[in-house]
Amino acid sequence: MECISNDTGCVSSNIIDASIPPTPNQNEANNNIVVVERQIEEVGAKIRLQKLSLSKSGLSKADINAQLKDSIEELKRLKKLLPVDSALSQAKFEQKKKQEERKKNDEKKKEKLRCKQQREKRMAVLRDAGKVPLCQRKTSHFFSYAGNGKSFRYISPDENGFGLNVKDLDVSGASSDTSITPDSNLPLFLTQKWDGTTCQATNTAVFKRLDIRAGGKDRKNRLTKGGKFKGNHHVSKGSTIAASRYDLYLVCWFDVETGRWEGLRDPDNSESVIPKQLADCIEPYLNIFRDNLPDGLCCYFEAVHREINARYRHLDADLNPCESDVEDHSESAFIPHIRVFDFSQSTTESNHVDLPDTFLKSILEIEGLSLKYSLPFVGYATSEKSLPLQWTPHQVYQSLLALCATGPGPVEKSRHNLSNTGDLNCTDPLKSLNAPLEGFVLRQENGFTSKVRVECALN
Repeated sequence: MECISNDTGCVSSNIIDASIPPTPNQNEANNNIVVVERQIEEVGAKIRLQKLSLSKSGLSKADINAQLKDSIEELKRLKKLLPVDSALSQAKFEQKKKQEERKKNDEKKKEKLRCKQQREKRMAVLRDAGKVPLCQRKTSHFFSYAGNGKSFRYISPDENGFGLNVKDLDVSGASSDTSITPDSNLPLFLTQKWDGTTCQATNTAVFKRLDIRAGGKDRKNRLTKGGKFKGNHHVSKGSTIAASRYDLYLVCWFDVETGRWEGLRDPDNSESVIPKQLADCIEPYLNIFRDNLPDGLCCYFEAVHREINARYRHLDADLNPCESDVEDHSESAFIPHIRVFDFSQSTTESNHVDLPDTFLKSILEIEGLSLKYSLPFVGYATSEKSLPLQWTPHQVYQSLLALCATGPGPVEKSRHNLSNTGDLNCTDPLKSLNAPLEGFVLRQENGFTSKVRVECALN
């Protein structure tokens, strides 16, 4: 230590005089540091090589770290022997790691914001061009019911009040909306209702229907004068019920300039809105949407995946529709897929509908278009042979009992599979997966559409 003088006298300084040779103890300490640093570099190199080898075997990061636990602990022990100002010390490592994490998080936020702005811009372009389709309509229950939420149930045939759902359906036929007016002189088509995520696609974009009732505050903040949401949301021009309850989220879109679909797996797609499982269902069909669907036609489908709903968790999800043209419909097989159940048309030039912005009425037309455009169609059964004209709700109920059987499993209420249909004509071009149905959608050629939850009807 040397003394530096100033006006007040001699002040000590920690400046080391380079002319003073290091003591033997200092030399020994420096040599020890060099040895430890060399050991750290050797152990670190060994760990990196082992991680590279193990990663090629398909092990997860957690499994790899578990196998290398002893080496990693040894590396940490060696780093603690170094002074904190050493470039290889544990303290420096932690400091560098935090800096890198902050930088990575900042970059993620920037990329997420960029993707969000790009999605909002694309939705605005689609909306201004009139290419945002009708939001899938809300379907009412066929049978009378009581309660709501967990207490919801259908009134059974042996109870007073059993019959058609007069709360939501127009049994008088006075309404101009045929989608809520059943006609007992027409046969009923029962399409399979899979418990999935409702989406819809045109040849330029894919949308997901969102229930806006849950986020009242967010919904209020997003609403603007025209009844449209800011950004990538759009309230449908369809039924009043659908417009008040649902909006559309832009899942992905086709970029003409790049010739690719964009946005499906971008970081701004939150896991709660577009989980990886939903993307797995949609991705194999993107080119079919682009190449096969004509302008103005929108298909509506359920995306069904083992991990989307607990109803299918007991089934094997190892199969991938992209890897094989042959589907395995055994008990253990469950392929992420979609099932088309509806179409809407937005052009007056179409031969399929006589009004613009209208849903197709005929399930036979919907089946025909699905097959024409190489899209998987939901299975359906018709009541022509099993139900007489002037059918009654009680006869429909008995037909549903004949159509379904309770399968094995821990949750009996949600394990109903399509069974022997007897006199019912049942058509399913893809064959039904041996998986539980949520229920059926009952349709007629006049456009009437209603639904029945299987577990509520049969339990």
